Amino acid sequence: MPPFRPFFRALPLVFATAMVTVPTVGCGGATPSAEVAAASKKLTFFVVPAPDATAPADIVRETVDAMGVALANKGLVVLQEAGPTVDVRVAVFVAQTTPGMVHTYVGGKEVPRWRAVAVLLDRENHIMARFSDDFTALRVDDGDVAGIAGEIAASPSLAVLAKKNADAASAALEADEEALWSQVSITRCEHAKAEKDCAPVRDYLKSFPNGTHAPQARALLQHPETPKK
Repeated sequence: MPPFRPFFRALPLVFATAMVTVPTVGCGGATPSAEVAAASKKLTFFVVPAPDATAPADIVRETVDAMGVALANKGLVVLQEAGPTVDVRVAVFVAQTTPGMVHTYVGGKEVPRWRAVAVLLDRENHIMARFSDDFTALRVDDGDVAGIAGEIAASPSLAVLAKKNADAASAALEADEEALWSQVSITRCEHAKAEKDCAPVRDYLKSFPNGTHAPQARALLQHPETPKK
C-alpha cells in the first residue's frame, strides 16, 4: 500500500451526534455521475481519525491511511496537511463488529470483522454525508475500504459543495473588481494631464481585462486627451 501519513486531530462534539443522526449510506461501489466526478476534481480532501474509535489504534491508523489511498485511487485530491485549502474532511471511525456464525481464518487465526464509518465535513464542520462499510482483515489496506471510497466519490454532496465554493469565489472576485474600479476617477482620466491620472484604469484592465467595466476602461484610455503610455 502506498504511504499515506496519518494525522490524529480531535473533531468537535458534533461528530458524536452525527453517528446517530445522519443516515448511513450502504457501499455498493457506485460510479460517480459526470457532474459529481467533475465537482470532485475541484475539491480537496483530508482524512482524519474520528475520536472514540473502539478498534485498536493500529487498525484505526491503517484504516485512515488506507482511506486516503483509496480516495486518491478514485481520482480525488487527497492532501496530507490540514489547512485552509482543505474542502472536505473525511472523519473515519472504526469499530469491531460482533462475530457471526461464519468465521474466517487466516494462518489459523480468526480474522476480525471491522466496520468503517466515514463522515464528510465541510470547512464549517457541517455534516454533508455519512457512509459505512464492513470488511474482514488482520491488516487494513486500500482494497478493504475501496467500496466506501467509491461511495464517497459518487456522493452528490460533492457537487453541492463545489457549487457553493464556486459561488463564494465568484462573489469574492466580484467584490475585488468593484474595489479596484472604485479607485478610478473617470473625470480625472478624461482630462488627464499626466500618465498617473489614468493609472488606476490601467491597473483595473490589467487585473480584469474582461471585467464588467472593461469596455468603459478601454474607452477612457482612447480618449483624445488621455496621455498615451
